[in-house]
Formats: sequence, C-alpha cells, structure tokens
Amino acid sequence: QRFTPLRLRLGLGDGGAEAQIDARELVDALQDLRETSHVHVTSGSDAKFKSSSFTSKSNCAVHICGWEPMPPMKLPTILPHARPFFSEPLQTTESGSAGVRQLPCVLFDDGGVAIVYKPAGWTCSGERGDGSILSHMNMARLPPEAVRKKMVHDMARKSEHACIKTWIVLAFACDKDAVAVRDPEANHGLCHRLDVGTSGPMLVGRTSEGYEHAKSQIRDRDAVKDYLALVHGRFEQQRGTCRAPIDRSNYEAERRVRVHASGQPSSTIWEVVAEYESTDAHRTPYSLVHC
Repeated sequence: QRFTPLRLRLGLGDGGAEAQIDARELVDALQDLRETSHVHVTSGSDAKFKSSSFTSKSNCAVHICGWEPMPPMKLPTILPHARPFFSEPLQTTESGSAGVRQLPCVLFDDGGVAIVYKPAGWTCSGERGDGSILSHMNMARLPPEAVRKKMVHDMARKSEHACIKTWIVLAFACDKDAVAVRDPEANHGLCHRLDVGTSGPMLVGRTSEGYEHAKSQIRDRDAVKDYLALVHGRFEQQRGTCRAPIDRSNYEAERRVRVHASGQPSSTIWEVVAEYESTDAHRTPYSLVHC
C-alpha cells in the first residue's frame, strides 16, 4: 500500500470557553504524540492549512480550524526526529533547534553482553572525529563521572560525526568487570559495525567472555541482521532478491566495499513494506524497504 501523511482538520465549535478547554487538552495530547511520531500542528483559517509547506517529513499534519492559541499556550513544534520508544527523551539544546545528535541508549545489559542502540551520525571507526579522545584516554584512570557526562554532552552537539566506541567506554569502562570495553585490541567491546548514517542495535561485549561469545554469534552468522531503508522512488515488484559479488579487498584503505566480479557471492532478500509521498508540490515518492 502507499503511505501518505495523515492530514487532520479539527473544528472546536464556536470558539468559546469550552472550545478553549478542548483545544488545550488536544494540544497536550499532540505534545505527547510528537515524541514518537513526526506531527506538524497549525491553527487558524483553512486557507492557511491548505497553503502550508512542511520542511520536515511528517507522519501527521493537524490543523485546528477557527482557533488560535491564547498566551502562554504555544503549539508544539516538530522535533528534529522521532525518538525510539525505548530511549530517553531526545537530547536537545535549550532552543530546541534541529540538528542535535541523538544519544545512544542501552536496550539490554546482563553484565557480560550489552545491546546498545546507535543512532545515525555516530561512527564505529575510531580514526576520525573524536577518536583522538579515545586514543588519549587512560583506561586505568578514567575521568570522574561529571567530566564523563560533560564529554557525552559535547559529543551530542558536535558538528562532525561522534565515535560510538568513545560513548561505550564512557558508559561502561568504570565497571571493573568490563575488561573488553577497556581493551583496544577487543575494539572496546564493539562486536560489529554499522555505517555512520545507519541506526540500529549493536552488540557490545563488556567482559572478555561476553565479547568472545558475541563475536562468535556475528562470525558464525547466528545473529540475524534485518534492515529498514527509506529509498527514493517506487519498485515495480513488491519483493525480490539482489544477488551480487561483494569485494572487500580495499576496505581497510577506503572503508567501503564494492560490487565487483572478484568479490564473494552475496544475496539480499528485500520486500517493500510501504510507500511514502512527500506533501510538497513535487510529490516525491519514497519506498520503505525491509531487507
């Protein structure tokens, strides 16, 4: 099916006192909803709603017609991105401006192995960005908690990519049993990689035993990797298989692989989950693909 943003036009009676109470309750509800979905809210005349141009992709556009908020009430603004249901509220600047990097969060932790959610904008490579912070950090004498919090705060607001391994060290390395996290030879516990622009769960070995177990799960392909990708355009078929040889020979130098006849056989099964169309005049089509 094709997915398009839901556009709601809501009326509030004659605009009297009861309508103001109804509007306040509605705005409060939309304020909560915007934390898990992209919700754009407007008010005023119908012409204003019809002429609205949304600079951010929204799942739902709500217009409260024939009503304007009375001070100090303000309509909720769209967040830079929806937060995962399992995370803490988004880390934002005081002004709430867009472009603030979302912080990682722990999804699971049994003391030996942890699953960390990596948002987009965090690199798994320690050679660039704030990797220099990690390489100069004394694992035997880590900074105090207040300093570590300040470092995480700064990482969330830096313009270039932040290093997920630095976050892992700041989050776990103070635990005396987290031997793998403090060990550069164990990649600071990180068991696999995700691209900078990719978000998703990552396996982290805290102890040496946990690290070796998690690495074996990845190496032996016991861990199944599923991806969701938002791509330009639409597919003629709803599902299919992509078969292409993947050449990794230049990965160490270029940090990327290529499709080449000299590579190893590879296959990816994909399926279109939904289709999306932008609300602007161009009606740009997108497809959400599970592979």
